[in-house]
Amino acid sequence: MKSNDEWGHDPSVQSMRKIFSNMEKAYHHYLISTGTKPFDGRLSDLKKEALALFENVHSTALSKRYQIDEKSYVEIYRLCLSHIFSAKKFKLPENLLPENNPFHALIREQDT
Repeated sequence: MKSNDEWGHDPSVQSMRKIFSNMEKAYHHYLISTGTKPFDGRLSDLKKEALALFENVHSTALSKRYQIDEKSYVEIYRLCLSHIFSAKKFKLPENLLPENNPFHALIREQDT
């Protein structure tokens, strides 16, 4: 039976699917960059923590009227992954993230 994706033609749905796909790619890039195996037992909690941090940072960014586009969503998630990976003592390559990202301050706010 053929699946009928009625939502797939909606531009906002297409945009969100692209964002989620790019977030997953960023996550897998982190696994590769840190040499972490996908079946590492720490990853389930790590991913949950990164998502929770992402939701908090995203909410704060919206309340502070930050301009957020498709690329920004992925950048916020990458920063959250970096923050959580570092907090869990994963060794991250220095060149993994841009240094002057405006969302860094929002992540630091979540720590206070």
